Amino acid sequence: MKSLFARKSLAVSAAADAMQDGAVMLDVRTRPEFKSGHIPGAHHISVQSLPQRLPQIARRYENDRVLVICQSGRRSSAAVRLLRAEGVDAINVTGGMAAWKRRGLPVRRG
Repeated sequence: MKSLFARKSLAVSAAADAMQDGAVMLDVRTRPEFKSGHIPGAHHISVQSLPQRLPQIARRYENDRVLVICQSGRRSSAAVRLLRAEGVDAINVTGGMAAWKRRGLPVRRG
Protein backbone atom coordinates (compact mmCIF):
# COMPACT_ATOMS: atom_id res chain seq x y z
CA MET A 1 0.00 0.00 0.00
CA LYS A 2 2.86 2.40 0.70
CA SER A 3 3.73 2.45 -3.02
CA LEU A 4 0.32 4.00 -3.79
CA PHE A 5 1.27 6.99 -1.67
CA ALA A 6 4.32 7.68 -3.83
CA ARG A 7 1.84 8.93 -6.43
CA LYS A 8 0.20 12.37 -6.43
CA SER A 9 -3.39 11.13 -6.56
CA LEU A 10 -5.56 8.09 -6.08
CA ALA A 11 -8.96 7.14 -7.57
CA VAL A 12 -11.92 6.94 -5.19
CA SER A 13 -12.22 3.15 -5.44
CA ALA A 14 -8.54 2.75 -4.52
CA ALA A 15 -9.01 5.31 -1.73
CA ALA A 16 -11.89 3.25 -0.30
CA ASP A 17 -9.61 0.19 -0.36
CA ALA A 18 -6.81 2.17 1.31
CA MET A 19 -9.20 3.14 4.12
CA GLN A 20 -9.99 -0.54 4.61
CA ASP A 21 -6.23 -1.04 5.01
CA GLY A 22 -5.98 1.65 7.68
CA ALA A 23 -5.42 4.91 5.80
CA VAL A 24 -6.94 8.03 7.36
CA MET A 25 -9.40 10.11 5.31
CA LEU A 26 -9.07 13.86 5.80
CA ASP A 27 -11.93 15.97 4.41
CA VAL A 28 -10.83 19.57 3.75
CA ARG A 29 -14.19 21.00 2.64
CA THR A 30 -16.11 23.62 4.62
CA ARG A 31 -18.18 22.59 7.66
CA PRO A 32 -21.51 22.93 5.77
CA GLU A 33 -20.18 20.81 2.90
CA PHE A 34 -18.94 18.18 5.36
CA LYS A 35 -22.29 18.07 7.19
CA SER A 36 -24.19 17.72 3.91
CA GLY A 37 -22.48 14.39 3.30
CA HIS A 38 -19.08 12.92 4.16
CA ILE A 39 -17.25 9.62 4.14
CA PRO A 40 -17.90 7.59 7.29
CA GLY A 41 -14.85 7.82 9.53
CA ALA A 42 -13.42 10.88 7.76
CA HIS A 43 -11.72 13.56 9.85
CA HIS A 44 -12.72 17.14 9.06
CA ILE A 45 -10.25 20.02 8.85
CA SER A 46 -11.19 22.79 6.44
CA VAL A 47 -8.52 23.81 3.96
CA GLN A 48 -8.88 27.39 5.28
CA SER A 49 -7.75 26.35 8.78
CA LEU A 50 -5.05 23.97 7.58
CA PRO A 51 -2.12 26.46 7.38
CA GLN A 52 -2.56 27.63 11.00
CA ARG A 53 -2.99 24.09 12.29
CA LEU A 54 -0.34 22.44 10.12
CA PRO A 55 2.24 21.64 12.85
CA GLN A 56 -0.45 20.10 15.08
CA ILE A 57 -1.92 18.13 12.17
CA ALA A 58 1.50 16.93 11.05
CA ARG A 59 2.19 15.57 14.55
CA ARG A 60 -1.23 13.91 14.74
CA TYR A 61 -0.82 12.10 11.42
CA GLU A 62 2.96 11.62 11.38
CA ASN A 63 2.67 7.82 11.34
CA ASP A 64 -0.43 7.57 9.14
CA ARG A 65 -1.14 7.33 5.46
CA VAL A 66 -3.51 10.23 4.83
CA LEU A 67 -6.04 10.44 2.01
CA VAL A 68 -7.21 14.01 1.37
CA ILE A 69 -10.57 14.77 -0.21
CA CYS A 70 -12.65 17.86 -1.07
CA GLN A 71 -15.57 18.29 -3.44
CA SER A 72 -13.70 18.03 -6.75
CA GLY A 73 -10.00 17.54 -5.98
CA ARG A 74 -8.69 21.11 -6.27
CA ARG A 75 -8.61 22.10 -2.57
CA SER A 76 -7.42 18.67 -1.53
CA SER A 77 -4.54 18.89 -4.01
CA ALA A 78 -3.40 22.13 -2.35
CA ALA A 79 -3.80 20.55 1.09
CA VAL A 80 -1.69 17.56 0.04
CA ARG A 81 1.15 19.88 -0.99
CA LEU A 82 1.06 21.57 2.44
CA LEU A 83 0.91 18.26 4.30
CA ARG A 84 3.73 16.69 2.31
CA ALA A 85 5.90 19.75 2.96
CA GLU A 86 5.42 18.98 6.67
CA GLY A 87 6.39 15.32 6.19
CA VAL A 88 2.89 13.82 6.18
CA ASP A 89 2.39 10.80 3.89
CA ALA A 90 -0.60 12.35 2.07
CA ILE A 91 -2.28 11.74 -1.27
CA ASN A 92 -5.10 13.49 -3.12
CA VAL A 93 -8.34 11.63 -3.88
CA THR A 94 -9.04 12.28 -7.56
CA GLY A 95 -12.48 13.67 -8.32
CA GLY A 96 -13.29 14.29 -4.65
CA MET A 97 -16.68 13.71 -3.08
CA ALA A 98 -18.38 14.17 -6.45
CA ALA A 99 -16.58 11.08 -7.78
CA TRP A 100 -17.06 9.22 -4.46
CA LYS A 101 -20.84 9.71 -4.69
CA ARG A 102 -20.95 8.81 -8.41
CA ARG A 103 -19.32 5.46 -7.53
CA GLY A 104 -22.04 4.83 -4.95
CA LEU A 105 -19.55 4.64 -2.06
CA PRO A 106 -20.87 5.19 1.48
CA VAL A 107 -21.77 8.71 2.61
CA ARG A 108 -22.99 9.88 6.01
CA ARG A 109 -24.86 13.13 6.71
CA GLY A 110 -24.51 15.30 9.79
